[in-house]
Amino acid sequence: MFIKNIKFNYVYVRDSGVKIDSNVHPFNLDVFNFFKKGGELIFNSNVTFFVGENGAGKTSFIEAFAYKLGLNKFGGSKNFILNENEKPVLSDFLSIVKANNALSGDAFFFRAENFFNLQDDLDKYLNTSSTYTGNSKNFREMSHGQGFKAFFENRLGDEGIYIFDEPESALSVQSQIEFLFLLKELSKLNNQIFIVTHSPIILSFPNAEIYDVSLDFEKVDYEETTQFCDMKNFINNVDRYRYDLKKD
Repeated sequence: MFIKNIKFNYVYVRDSGVKIDSNVHPFNLDVFNFFKKGGELIFNSNVTFFVGENGAGKTSFIEAFAYKLGLNKFGGSKNFILNENEKPVLSDFLSIVKANNALSGDAFFFRAENFFNLQDDLDKYLNTSSTYTGNSKNFREMSHGQGFKAFFENRLGDEGIYIFDEPESALSVQSQIEFLFLLKELSKLNNQIFIVTHSPIILSFPNAEIYDVSLDFEKVDYEETTQFCDMKNFINNVDRYRYDLKKD
């Protein structure tokens, strides 16, 4: 693997004079509580998930993580620049320990919300790629789901680091299942993958590590995640939910 662990250097940054106001974003997020403890995340799998409730700070964390790897906080690779690479505040609190072969391959930060803002660069890729076999050479001609799938299936390579922020956006249930098999192929190609997701389908990828940001980055099993439990509860009790919804 390329990234061995992440350390949180709260005391060092605090003592350096950085102004920290617990009432101001991002210092009021759940994720920052763990930062203040000076914790550490150690990665033992090449696929890692980050889960948590809305507002816990997953995106703020993953932006800082991507920035520390030399990627743009708005998404893309080192060559696909969407905006000026604004420095995330939380990046000062992260220290990444890399293996000797870190970033020997590609690196890409996929953000669903900004994905199609990169379409000019992605169009260039479709027209020059030796592996893309689709009919369309223009991302503007594709639906969001088609564009996501074309990217997933053809842009990603081997021996790289890939960060995904909610890849399930615009993907149908079937497409999310297909994404699992893409993860399998990426994993076999010696990639290291980090994913923020709310999807119980994508979370089901076997042998991955799952950290719950809402629980101070506690490592949890798949069937312990809120995402799995909530979906299971809904499916097992769908008649009751439907009945309650019909009531005046």
